[in-house]
Amino acid sequence: PNSILEDPLGNLFGTTYSGGGANDGTVFELPLNSHSIHTILNFDGTAGIHPTGLAIDSQGNLLGVTSHGGPGDSGTEFQISADFRSSQSFNPFSQYLEAPFGRLTIDSFGNLFGIAFPGTTAFAEGYEITPEHLTNFVTINHYPNPGLPGMAVGPDGNIVILAPAAGDTSPDYGHLFTFKSDADNDSSMIIGYISGLA
Repeated sequence: PNSILEDPLGNLFGTTYSGGGANDGTVFELPLNSHSIHTILNFDGTAGIHPTGLAIDSQGNLLGVTSHGGPGDSGTEFQISADFRSSQSFNPFSQYLEAPFGRLTIDSFGNLFGIAFPGTTAFAEGYEITPEHLTNFVTINHYPNPGLPGMAVGPDGNIVILAPAAGDTSPDYGHLFTFKSDADNDSSMIIGYISGLA
């Protein structure tokens, strides 16, 4: 299972990278005080394959991304209604920003933030999905460490990213930096370095 999260009522939701009828992954629920897992969505290629990140918006809808599928096999965004009765898929990812992977973060406006990780490069891309478009807002040099950066939205609306390696300047350290979500790519600021982060 990936991206386990809890809603305000205590129900747990998550994704599996594979499994389901087509072995392309699932979204599932474990209701509060229950020992039975309910499959909400089986992926079969029509809405992407291999779901990774998952988030819940203020209306109770589940929002997520798949690491593959869609045009160019670059990944998709999907939405499941709060009553689990309908789902839809969007195709914001392309060859220029592909392979979203890991947890999603959602801000108070419903914008999604995550990390895309094309495995053939030494860089990860931070991306934002708004109702209008997809954009990459920061490039993270995590070479030589292949670990995925973590991301969160702070109470001030700024994005905090923890990268497993600081790149060329400090290859033995991780780094922690912020990014103003309403500014340009050069507005990121390193807060500090963390020794031994892998």
